[in-house]
Amino acid sequence: MPIYDMFFKPLTLFGLDIGSSYIKVVQLKKLKKAGYELEIFDMLPIQPGLVEDGAIINKAKLAESIKSLIKKANIKSNYVAVSISGHSSVIIKTITMPEMSEEEMAKSIRFEAEQYVPFGIDDVNLDFQILGKKNDESQVEVLLVAVKKDLLEEYYKLLEIAEITPAVIDVTGFALANMYDYNYAQGKATDELESVVAIFDIGAGNINMTVIKKTNPVFTRDSAIGVRIITESLEKNFQIDHETAEGILKNGTLPPDMNSDEVSNIIATASEEILTDINGSIEYYMSNYSDQIDKVLVCGGGALLGQFADTLAERTGLEIIIAEPFKNVTIPKGLDKEFIKTMGAMGATAMGLALREIGDK
Repeated sequence: MPIYDMFFKPLTLFGLDIGSSYIKVVQLKKLKKAGYELEIFDMLPIQPGLVEDGAIINKAKLAESIKSLIKKANIKSNYVAVSISGHSSVIIKTITMPEMSEEEMAKSIRFEAEQYVPFGIDDVNLDFQILGKKNDESQVEVLLVAVKKDLLEEYYKLLEIAEITPAVIDVTGFALANMYDYNYAQGKATDELESVVAIFDIGAGNINMTVIKKTNPVFTRDSAIGVRIITESLEKNFQIDHETAEGILKNGTLPPDMNSDEVSNIIATASEEILTDINGSIEYYMSNYSDQIDKVLVCGGGALLGQFADTLAERTGLEIIIAEPFKNVTIPKGLDKEFIKTMGAMGATAMGLALREIGDK
């Protein structure tokens, strides 16, 4: 339930996605009839090196960037939903446990988690979600989540410096599942919801894979690789600065002395590492979980790369969809619809966070 202020208006939150190259914000307005209207979608590039594999390297500078984006986007709410990720600090795994009440499971989960968490159990915060019964009626599938306490503490300190209040701290994979559920699963027939969907959020320094089955996130995986390897390859091969390399990737704008075929070859070669990583993640899931992935949604900056989705479709043999995080959201006249259409795929995680409410678990 949302918290109410002294004038009996519900306090709203905004979703903040902290990437290693951009920070993104989304704020929604709940409509009286049903659904949401998009109030704010904005982003801001940040200095390279402030965030690495989900870990905050420089809280002071990152907090200043967050303040700048809040001011630029004209956000009035002080409450934020933010997500964390990182292959070395966040563990999410589907496990099997004997059927028991939620209260009993809360007491047992710590002992069960010890065999799956690769670091000290006292160093993590644990949570779980019961997904449903296995074929064996006496057992249930449980989604186990373990997050390093020091990573959580870093995010709390960052938000304190940025002068905003954390209402929800989520996991990136769950935020992506939330976005998917709202835009792609609601109103679907039961047989359509039986399909297994993989979402890849391809950022500058990280790729998050989240697998959705029957609207539940059942698997997530983080890779410390991303679009940055392409920009760095362009910088190195053509002796250009980071800003110019970003412009080439985002806008296709080449300096007059650069050959387009040469640029295309460099981008294709560097992209190979990303494609290989994604394909490897898909194969890993299908071989270890005996599930066939039916389709793939791509979001983040990597989704905006020209021909990337087509190349991934050829490589994997799967249906590849560029995510539309605002597909089922009302877009008012005052917002820049062209910006939303062009850059919307970068707002997937922030959208999933914005759907949360103050007081959510």
